[in-house]
This record gives sequence, structure tokens and C-alpha cells, in this order.
Amino acid sequence: MDLVLQFFVDWLAFLVPALAVWAVIGIHVYRSDFHQPTIDAIYFAAMLVIGALTWRTMSGNDSHWLVHTASLGIMIVGGVMHKRDNGDEQPHLAG
Repeated sequence: MDLVLQFFVDWLAFLVPALAVWAVIGIHVYRSDFHQPTIDAIYFAAMLVIGALTWRTMSGNDSHWLVHTASLGIMIVGGVMHKRDNGDEQPHLAG
């Protein structure tokens, strides 16, 4: 059982960045007003999953916490830089 758990923890180091890249590409490539709320909801759900996995990695003092934190940061920056189809940008954090 310990071998299965170690295998799962090791693969999380690769799954989190892959999920982050998939979500950022998906939110910037898909251009449809009809499906935009769905795409935004999927992006937010992916961000919540990555946030939870990052918290678990940091609280467990795992060796790949930096990869998970960087992936979450990339998702935050990618979400802030997201443009809508009508050309309106999302509100920026700084004035």
C-alpha cells in the first residue's frame, strides 16, 4: 500500500502543472459567448483543485511544493490576463 501511495504522490508533481497548462490554454483558446460561463466555471474548479493540492503538498512538506505553487501562480496570472470575445478585459487587480 505504501508503494501505491508513493507512486500517487510522485505523479502529482506532473499532474498539477499539466492541469494548469490545460486550463490556461483552454480559457484562452475557446471563443464562444454561449459556453463562456461553463469554461470559466471549469477554470475556477481547476484552480480550486490545484489550490487544494498545493495546500496538501505544502502542509505535508513534500519535495515538489514549489512546482505546485508556481502552477497556481501561473493560473492566477492567466486568469487575470484573460480577454473576452467582445474585447473587454477582465478587471485588473491594480489600477
